[in-house]
Amino acid sequence: MYSGYLWKLSGYASGNMTNKWIRRWFCLKQNNCLYYYKTDSEKQPVGVVMLFDHEVEKLKDDDGTLCKPFRFVIQRPDSVPLHLAADTNNAKNRWVDIITRAITDSQIVDEFLEETKKNLTLSPSAVLNPDCFGYLVKLGTQWKSWSRRYCVLKDACLYFYQDANAKSAFGVAYLHGYRVQQSISGNKKHAFEILPPDPDKKHYYFHTESDADRKRWIAALEYSIDRWFKIH
Repeated sequence: MYSGYLWKLSGYASGNMTNKWIRRWFCLKQNNCLYYYKTDSEKQPVGVVMLFDHEVEKLKDDDGTLCKPFRFVIQRPDSVPLHLAADTNNAKNRWVDIITRAITDSQIVDEFLEETKKNLTLSPSAVLNPDCFGYLVKLGTQWKSWSRRYCVLKDACLYFYQDANAKSAFGVAYLHGYRVQQSISGNKKHAFEILPPDPDKKHYYFHTESDADRKRWIAALEYSIDRWFKIH
Protein backbone atom coordinates (compact mmCIF):
# COMPACT_ATOMS: atom_id res chain seq x y z
CA MET A 1 0.00 0.00 0.00
CA TYR A 2 2.77 2.46 0.97
CA SER A 3 6.34 2.11 2.22
CA GLY A 4 9.50 4.06 2.93
CA TYR A 5 12.15 4.86 5.51
CA LEU A 6 11.23 6.75 8.68
CA TRP A 7 13.02 7.57 11.91
CA LYS A 8 11.55 5.85 14.99
CA LEU A 9 12.07 7.15 18.52
CA SER A 10 13.54 4.42 20.72
CA GLY A 11 11.54 3.33 23.75
CA TYR A 12 8.20 2.60 22.10
CA ALA A 13 6.16 -0.05 24.03
CA SER A 14 8.32 0.18 27.14
CA GLY A 15 7.27 3.77 27.77
CA ASN A 16 10.87 4.76 28.57
CA MET A 17 11.37 7.37 25.89
CA THR A 18 14.94 8.29 24.98
CA ASN A 19 16.22 10.79 22.45
CA LYS A 20 17.70 8.05 20.30
CA TRP A 21 16.25 7.78 16.81
CA ILE A 22 16.52 4.56 14.80
CA ARG A 23 16.02 4.37 11.03
CA ARG A 24 13.49 1.72 10.03
CA TRP A 25 11.71 0.65 6.84
CA PHE A 26 7.95 1.14 7.31
CA CYS A 27 5.25 -0.55 5.28
CA LEU A 28 1.55 0.22 5.56
CA LYS A 29 -0.46 -2.75 4.29
CA GLN A 30 -4.05 -3.12 3.17
CA ASN A 31 -5.05 -4.63 6.51
CA ASN A 32 -4.47 -1.15 8.02
CA CYS A 33 -1.46 -2.34 9.99
CA LEU A 34 1.85 -0.46 9.95
CA TYR A 35 4.83 -2.85 9.88
CA TYR A 36 8.42 -1.84 10.39
CA TYR A 37 11.62 -3.64 9.42
CA LYS A 38 15.32 -3.11 10.07
CA THR A 39 15.92 -2.52 6.33
CA ASP A 40 13.93 -2.64 3.10
CA SER A 41 15.48 -6.03 2.29
CA GLU A 42 14.28 -7.74 5.48
CA LYS A 43 11.38 -10.18 5.24
CA GLN A 44 10.60 -10.42 8.96
CA PRO A 45 9.20 -7.27 10.59
CA VAL A 46 10.52 -6.13 13.96
CA GLY A 47 7.18 -4.65 14.92
CA VAL A 48 3.61 -3.94 13.89
CA VAL A 49 1.02 -1.33 14.87
CA MET A 50 -2.67 -2.07 14.34
CA LEU A 51 -4.02 1.39 13.49
CA PHE A 52 -7.57 0.72 14.67
CA ASP A 53 -8.67 3.33 17.22
CA HIS A 54 -5.43 5.32 16.86
CA GLU A 55 -4.89 8.90 15.75
CA VAL A 56 -2.00 10.55 13.95
CA GLU A 57 -0.82 14.09 14.62
CA LYS A 58 1.85 16.33 13.15
CA LEU A 59 4.30 17.80 15.67
CA LYS A 60 5.90 21.22 15.53
CA ASP A 61 9.59 21.29 14.71
CA ASP A 62 10.23 23.94 17.36
CA ASP A 63 9.34 21.52 20.17
CA GLY A 64 12.68 21.32 21.96
CA THR A 65 11.98 18.09 23.84
CA LEU A 66 12.62 15.89 20.79
CA CYS A 67 15.40 17.22 18.58
CA LYS A 68 14.28 15.84 15.21
CA PRO A 69 12.53 17.76 12.41
CA PHE A 70 9.51 16.56 10.39
CA ARG A 71 8.01 14.62 13.29
CA PHE A 72 4.58 13.10 13.79
CA VAL A 73 3.08 10.76 16.37
CA ILE A 74 0.70 7.79 16.24
CA GLN A 75 -1.16 7.21 19.49
CA ARG A 76 -4.33 6.33 21.34
CA PRO A 77 -5.32 7.25 24.91
CA ASP A 78 -4.43 3.90 26.51
CA SER A 79 -1.16 3.16 24.72
CA VAL A 80 2.41 4.40 24.43
CA PRO A 81 2.80 6.94 21.58
CA LEU A 82 4.88 5.97 18.56
CA HIS A 83 7.04 8.97 17.59
CA LEU A 84 8.22 9.01 13.97
CA ALA A 85 10.10 11.45 11.77
CA ALA A 86 10.49 11.77 8.01
CA ASP A 87 13.43 13.16 6.03
CA THR A 88 11.43 16.01 4.47
CA ASN A 89 8.28 17.98 5.18
CA ASN A 90 6.64 16.61 2.03
CA ALA A 91 7.36 13.06 3.15
CA LYS A 92 5.90 13.80 6.58
CA ASN A 93 2.70 15.21 5.07
CA ARG A 94 2.39 12.24 2.73
CA TRP A 95 2.77 9.71 5.56
CA VAL A 96 0.29 11.54 7.80
CA ASP A 97 -2.30 11.71 5.00
CA ILE A 98 -1.96 8.01 4.17
CA ILE A 99 -2.03 6.90 7.81
CA THR A 100 -5.07 9.11 8.45
CA ARG A 101 -6.94 7.39 5.62
CA ALA A 102 -5.89 3.97 6.93
CA ILE A 103 -7.15 4.84 10.42
CA THR A 104 -10.48 5.96 8.94
CA ASP A 105 -10.77 2.72 6.99
CA SER A 106 -9.94 0.66 10.07
CA GLN A 107 -12.67 2.38 12.07
CA ILE A 108 -15.21 1.19 9.53
CA VAL A 109 -14.19 -2.45 9.71
CA ASP A 110 -11.32 -4.24 11.31
CA GLU A 111 -12.28 -7.89 11.29
CA PHE A 112 -9.13 -9.11 12.99
CA LEU A 113 -9.36 -6.75 15.94
CA GLU A 114 -13.10 -7.32 16.29
CA GLU A 115 -12.52 -11.06 16.38
CA THR A 116 -9.80 -10.60 19.01
CA LYS A 117 -12.13 -8.51 21.17
CA LYS A 118 -14.86 -11.12 20.76
CA ASN A 119 -12.55 -14.00 21.64
CA LEU A 120 -11.58 -12.28 24.89
CA THR A 121 -15.20 -12.55 26.02
CA LEU A 122 -15.53 -16.26 25.18
CA SER A 123 -14.81 -19.38 27.17
CA PRO A 124 -11.83 -21.45 25.93
CA SER A 125 -14.04 -24.05 24.23
CA ALA A 126 -16.02 -21.37 22.39
CA VAL A 127 -13.02 -20.00 20.43
CA LEU A 128 -13.46 -21.33 16.90
CA ASN A 129 -10.66 -23.20 15.10
CA PRO A 130 -7.82 -22.58 17.57
CA ASP A 131 -4.25 -23.34 16.52
CA CYS A 132 -3.46 -24.87 19.91
CA PHE A 133 -4.90 -25.05 23.44
CA GLY A 134 -4.04 -26.47 26.83
CA TYR A 135 -2.27 -25.64 30.06
CA LEU A 136 1.01 -23.71 30.16
CA VAL A 137 3.01 -22.54 33.14
CA LYS A 138 3.86 -18.87 32.62
CA LEU A 139 6.57 -16.81 34.28
CA GLY A 140 5.17 -13.63 35.78
CA THR A 141 6.96 -10.33 35.20
CA GLN A 142 6.33 -8.61 38.53
CA TRP A 143 7.16 -11.26 41.10
CA LYS A 144 9.15 -13.72 38.97
CA SER A 145 6.81 -16.53 39.99
CA TRP A 146 5.33 -19.29 37.83
CA SER A 147 1.56 -19.57 37.33
CA ARG A 148 -0.36 -22.36 35.60
CA ARG A 149 -2.76 -20.93 33.03
CA TYR A 150 -5.06 -22.38 30.44
CA CYS A 151 -4.13 -20.94 27.04
CA VAL A 152 -5.73 -20.81 23.61
CA LEU A 153 -3.71 -19.85 20.52
CA LYS A 154 -5.41 -18.41 17.45
CA ASP A 155 -4.03 -16.21 14.65
CA ALA A 156 -0.80 -15.42 16.55
CA CYS A 157 -2.79 -14.31 19.60
CA LEU A 158 -2.36 -16.23 22.85
CA TYR A 159 -5.37 -15.91 25.16
CA PHE A 160 -4.92 -16.50 28.90
CA TYR A 161 -7.55 -18.04 31.20
CA GLN A 162 -7.53 -18.84 34.90
CA ASP A 163 -8.47 -22.44 34.04
CA ALA A 164 -10.21 -24.53 31.38
CA ASN A 165 -13.66 -23.72 32.83
CA ALA A 166 -13.24 -19.94 32.83
CA LYS A 167 -16.05 -17.93 31.26
CA SER A 168 -13.71 -15.47 29.54
CA ALA A 169 -10.03 -14.67 29.02
CA PHE A 170 -8.27 -12.31 31.41
CA GLY A 171 -5.61 -11.29 28.89
CA VAL A 172 -4.08 -11.78 25.47
CA ALA A 173 -0.55 -11.64 24.05
CA TYR A 174 -0.19 -10.37 20.48
CA LEU A 175 2.70 -12.43 19.10
CA HIS A 176 2.93 -11.02 15.58
CA GLY A 177 6.60 -10.80 14.61
CA TYR A 178 7.75 -12.89 17.59
CA ARG A 179 9.83 -16.07 17.34
CA VAL A 180 9.84 -19.17 19.51
CA GLN A 181 12.70 -21.30 20.82
CA GLN A 182 13.46 -23.89 23.48
CA SER A 183 15.17 -22.56 26.59
CA ILE A 184 16.55 -23.49 29.97
CA SER A 185 14.84 -21.29 32.53
CA GLY A 186 16.08 -22.01 36.04
CA ASN A 187 15.32 -25.59 36.92
CA LYS A 188 12.42 -25.90 34.49
CA LYS A 189 13.08 -28.88 32.27
CA HIS A 190 10.53 -28.37 29.50
CA ALA A 191 10.81 -24.61 29.07
CA PHE A 192 10.51 -22.42 25.99
CA GLU A 193 10.51 -18.69 25.35
CA ILE A 194 8.77 -16.37 22.93
CA LEU A 195 11.18 -13.64 21.86
CA PRO A 196 10.03 -10.18 20.77
CA PRO A 197 11.04 -8.65 17.43
CA ASP A 198 12.03 -5.46 19.24
CA PRO A 199 13.81 -5.24 22.64
CA ASP A 200 11.16 -2.77 23.78
CA LYS A 201 8.49 -5.46 23.65
CA LYS A 202 7.63 -8.09 26.23
CA HIS A 203 9.56 -11.37 26.47
CA TYR A 204 7.52 -14.46 27.43
CA TYR A 205 8.70 -17.58 29.27
CA PHE A 206 6.72 -20.80 29.63
CA HIS A 207 7.22 -24.41 30.56
CA THR A 208 5.14 -27.54 30.02
CA GLU A 209 4.67 -30.84 31.81
CA SER A 210 6.41 -32.91 29.13
CA ASP A 211 8.83 -32.56 26.24
CA ALA A 212 6.12 -33.73 23.83
CA ASP A 213 3.83 -30.95 25.00
CA ARG A 214 6.62 -28.39 24.63
CA LYS A 215 7.23 -29.54 21.04
CA ARG A 216 3.49 -29.34 20.34
CA TRP A 217 3.29 -25.75 21.56
CA ILE A 218 6.46 -24.59 19.79
CA ALA A 219 5.28 -26.08 16.48
CA ALA A 220 1.82 -24.53 16.86
CA LEU A 221 3.21 -21.10 17.77
CA GLU A 222 5.61 -21.07 14.81
CA TYR A 223 2.80 -22.13 12.48
CA SER A 224 0.33 -19.57 13.83
CA ILE A 225 2.78 -16.66 13.68
CA ASP A 226 4.10 -17.53 10.21
CA ARG A 227 0.63 -18.10 8.77
CA TRP A 228 -0.66 -14.78 10.07
CA PHE A 229 2.09 -12.89 8.24
CA LYS A 230 1.53 -14.83 5.01
CA ILE A 231 -2.19 -14.07 5.09
CA HIS A 232 -1.72 -10.41 5.97
